[in-house]
Amino acid sequence: MTGLMYTYYTSIGFYPTFLQNYVEIEKTEVSLLMIVATTTSLFGQIFTGYLSQRIGRKKAIGYFAMVAIAFAIPAFYGLYQAESAFERIAYTVVLIVVATTGFGPIPAFLSERFPTEVRNSASGFIYNGGLIFGSWAPLIAVTMISKGSELILVLLGINVIIGSIIILIGVKINPETRDVDISK
Repeated sequence: MTGLMYTYYTSIGFYPTFLQNYVEIEKTEVSLLMIVATTTSLFGQIFTGYLSQRIGRKKAIGYFAMVAIAFAIPAFYGLYQAESAFERIAYTVVLIVVATTGFGPIPAFLSERFPTEVRNSASGFIYNGGLIFGSWAPLIAVTMISKGSELILVLLGINVIIGSIIILIGVKINPETRDVDISK
């Protein structure tokens, strides 16, 4: 579940290319939007981590994955069709909130999921295994985009949606870890 974070981040790593080549905005505005994206992700993840302390890890992660499914494609379309810098900033915030904010509880979830004897190696194995799997998603999207750029918005949105579905499966099959005694 946690390695899908890399899928999102590599999709967002594609974000400057998307903005410059497909939305066709200037490099200076791309830089501004990347600052907005990074800041939004930082504060969003802090918020979601806090929220997970209140409602539970699974609910916090799951709610944001469901929101990502609903808003990923519309957020890409809105960004693409935005006519002003203000509109692009607003759609960037929406896109980043739905694509990355749900990862705030992941470090706590991993720490609480495994017994002390294997906590670091198990968390590292899952995280890095997910990195390998997640790194394929943008490569697949870029390959598909090279076949026809008219699908780029849908393909990028589907990339986020597939990651969100996998996260929802992980949420369903894993136990809640909030308030778990990790001293064992």
